Amino acid sequence: MLDQFERIDMTRKPLRMRLRPIIWLYTFPYLIRHRCKIKKINMKGIKPPYLMLGNHNSFMDFRVASKANFPHRSNYVSAINGFMGRERLARFVGTICTRRFSSDSLLVRQLRRVVQRGDIAVMYPE
Repeated sequence: MLDQFERIDMTRKPLRMRLRPIIWLYTFPYLIRHRCKIKKINMKGIKPPYLMLGNHNSFMDFRVASKANFPHRSNYVSAINGFMGRERLARFVGTICTRRFSSDSLLVRQLRRVVQRGDIAVMYPE
């Protein structure tokens, strides 16, 4: 059973989010249908790079964050168990993989690389 999946290489540098137009086409109609509204308070003049922290309530959160950060690129921190067997997809959309319930100094370095590159690092710490 354990041999079915390759181990995910956690040390690889996070890629910049690709397929940005496809992700937006996937995101915006869904948010319009659900009447999602974003109210930005005191955000005038804020430009990337920065670390965005949010409260993870549902699977819709990643779509909301994409709309909130539009048109900028974002890299999302996600647990690797959600991408077992789909590491390539996770990397392609800019996911930074981590393990749940563990302290992860490698994750801090990955977040730092994203911010130094000039992108937005999105994290839902819980």
